[in-house]
Amino acid sequence: MPHVDANGERLHYEEAGSGPAVLLIHSMGADRAMWRDQIAALADRYRCIAFDCRGHGGSSCNARFAVAGAAADLKAGLEALGVESCHLVGLAMGGPIAISFAAQWPGAVRSIAVADGFVDMREAGGARIPEWAETIRSTPMAEFGRRYADMRLTPSASKEARDGLAAAIARVAPETYIDVMRAIFDGIEFTGEAASIRAPALVIWGEEDDVTPLAHSQQIAGLIPGARLETVPGAAHISNLDRPEAFNRLLADFLDAQTP
Repeated sequence: MPHVDANGERLHYEEAGSGPAVLLIHSMGADRAMWRDQIAALADRYRCIAFDCRGHGGSSCNARFAVAGAAADLKAGLEALGVESCHLVGLAMGGPIAISFAAQWPGAVRSIAVADGFVDMREAGGARIPEWAETIRSTPMAEFGRRYADMRLTPSASKEARDGLAAAIARVAPETYIDVMRAIFDGIEFTGEAASIRAPALVIWGEEDDVTPLAHSQQIAGLIPGARLETVPGAAHISNLDRPEAFNRLLADFLDAQTP
């Protein structure tokens, strides 16, 4: 699998297609493979790039995980690939990373799409970190990955999607996973970064997502001027894996509208 050395990390990535660049940023514990259906749907007219964030998939983890740092990793990775600007797509954890990226480098962002994301999970997530950390430290990651996939995906998700998500989580080191949770949940919010974005924006929410309920997506859409909020019927927190065809239609229509 190809990789680039960027921002002190070795980042593995997948790339397909040609045209305007689309950077796809995965959810916590997942890896670049979660975007395969989207890459297949877009690669006929977009250069699709999906990195493994630091500590995930095949990428290294030489420094503590932070949202701004993860965004800087991806910016350096794009520069190593010769990409000066891109459309950003982030799901769940990838949402605040995409928002941080857009706030730090607005001139490099053609548009931003945030799916099942959030800008403030302090109340919902921060208090539960000790409980989650204990579970992760006491459970083999392969088992934790299976549990997570079963909890976060609806029964209609394909076996391939379910197995892929579980396998990706199984590869994450327990302390890295805990570190990531702290970085996105513990006393941190991204409302200011979201409010600074002026790029065209799409917010996507899976209608059965009980991890980041509708209020989180409404908050993001309210913070980014002109953002549009759309719902993926029958999808839960990982909406692109639950309902890939419906997700792809929303994303492709949005991206195509930004392309002259």
